[in-house]
Amino acid sequence: MAGEAGEPTKGGGRIEGGFDAIVIGASTDGLAAAALLGKAGLKTVLLGAGSAALDDERREFAPGFFALDGELVLSTLDPELVDMLDLHRHGLGYAARRLETVYFFDDGGALLTEGDLYRTRESIAAMALENAEAYADFVEAALDSARALRPFFEIEAAPPLSEALSGASERFLADSVEDITGAIFTDPHLQALIAAEASMRSAARPSDPFSFASLLRRWAGEAAGLQAACAYPKDGAPGLRRALRRAAQAANVDFRPSVSLTSVLVEGDSVAGVETSEGGQIRASIIVNALSARQAFLDLVGPSVIDVEFQAALSAPEPEIASARVNFALTGAPGDDRARAHLSRRLVFAPSREQIRASYSAARRGEVEAPLVMEALAPSAFDPTLAPDNGIVVSAWAHPVPFTRENDSALAEKVGEAARQTFERIAPGAAGRVAAIDV
Repeated sequence: MAGEAGEPTKGGGRIEGGFDAIVIGASTDGLAAAALLGKAGLKTVLLGAGSAALDDERREFAPGFFALDGELVLSTLDPELVDMLDLHRHGLGYAARRLETVYFFDDGGALLTEGDLYRTRESIAAMALENAEAYADFVEAALDSARALRPFFEIEAAPPLSEALSGASERFLADSVEDITGAIFTDPHLQALIAAEASMRSAARPSDPFSFASLLRRWAGEAAGLQAACAYPKDGAPGLRRALRRAAQAANVDFRPSVSLTSVLVEGDSVAGVETSEGGQIRASIIVNALSARQAFLDLVGPSVIDVEFQAALSAPEPEIASARVNFALTGAPGDDRARAHLSRRLVFAPSREQIRASYSAARRGEVEAPLVMEALAPSAFDPTLAPDNGIVVSAWAHPVPFTRENDSALAEKVGEAARQTFERIAPGAAGRVAAIDV
């Protein structure tokens, strides 16, 4: 689909019209937005900021070892989005629809759980018999609360919050992870398991009020048709992006991977298009941002047309806590039989309460302290071409680590070492087989 060329601008570029909508950024969100706009009949163009990476589905981070950037597993893929864009017809598939999870604990214990939370009672009973009933009741209440709160986690017309809150829902939403798990479980393994799940990607410590809400948010989502499940898409995160791109192409979205922007054009009280780095303009009355709010409003729209209070919100202090994506290149399978048998499962290291507190305190000081909360998966278990013969690629999220926008090689080295030490808790003996670490 081509726009309509017009008169040149003062900068020498041309004004291009004929579009109804512009999407900035080719993240998963940007691709989905462009596909939905195109399917709705709007002439849509997807610009820069990641579009060029659409064809780079794998990245070699060590000789013969390839990383698949993006989410490790899917847990909140909106089923309505899948249906609206007919993503299965465009290639979305699953290498594992119900990923089982193996939890590893500080005392060396491990727990294999089913991919369906409702069916984990038997697993819990095998390890903590006295808490099996309590865990089953807890899961049912938490999933019911998450389902009731789903409209408030999503962008849709939600009823008043008071109508969705029962006594349990209100407590789950407002209380800390430590308060909830301490009141329900006596077994430290179950306390660590829930704390690890709630802490992933969360800046809130398990002792902070409202920290349990992050777990409710994730458990409100669906993957492959099951609430609170984890699934691994065929070809990993690139497989999902590829399906979204095909859906956008089927909706006649115009892809412009090489276009970079200098500003968003504002005329009166409305957006009018964007200005490109070549001095040209692309005109449209709808602009969807798939970048950060700071980039979109401060860098592209500009502070001169933004409310002062909104500017202040955008200029708020940087967060202290982040998560790190870490890829390991292993020259052989882990020596530990237990870890080697579970490489096609989701692997989670759940530190003790004291260890989580220490790692959060360290991150707030700008330091990194192992062990960390870790979610790991071996993409090469699903696609052997990602690693050489006898090699393994393990990708992990490690949390919490200090936040930085800079390319800090010293910090990356510390994060890599802490992640390696944490992975050793999952797979004893694996450290000696790590040929390269990519942070």
